[in-house]
Amino acid sequence: MSQTISRDEARHAGLAKYFTGRACCNGHVAERYTCNYRCIECDRHWHKDPKWIAYQKRWSKENGEQRRTNARLNYNRERKAAWRKANPERYATLQREWYQRNKANLQEIRRTWRATNPDKAKIYYRNYRAKKRQSAGTHSAEDIAAIYTMQRGRCVDCGALLQSRKWEVDHIQPISQGGSNNKANLQILCRPCNRYKADKDPFRHARLLGRLL
Repeated sequence: MSQTISRDEARHAGLAKYFTGRACCNGHVAERYTCNYRCIECDRHWHKDPKWIAYQKRWSKENGEQRRTNARLNYNRERKAAWRKANPERYATLQREWYQRNKANLQEIRRTWRATNPDKAKIYYRNYRAKKRQSAGTHSAEDIAAIYTMQRGRCVDCGALLQSRKWEVDHIQPISQGGSNNKANLQILCRPCNRYKADKDPFRHARLLGRLL
């Protein structure tokens, strides 16, 4: 009998299967796949089901070329991954050489992307800066939109309408002072207010604004 282990423990250990010792909904006491909770016995019975077999044959017949293409892509992907793992230094050298050959083109692509997607570029830069400073957490464009809606489109400090002036995303507890990069540590300020706050401690900043004694 397999050793009892939870799914979280199996995922943490990088295991493909885990065993709880409890029966599944069909009464099988067997290992389960870590990726989808599915019981191995249920999976085995399902793949013997005539309906599943008929579906597989029909799909293969209708999508033969796609199946062959997918097989080639997977095979090549696995070969490349194995080569990179076996030759890390050579791979790093090839990557550096490729970057140097295409540096100008890549920089132009990045400039164009930043000009086309200014908000996403700012989010990417904030996440990159936080990661470089080993600050926990990330945030997305959806998080910023949610914060904007929560603040009703107004600056937290002065109350000005943000749509009428330039605004910036601020870390309430500055990253330089151990603040996280999560949504909970973000607020939106107009540019003058954000410049004034800078990297001040939030309590000190509140005192300067007269909100705390």
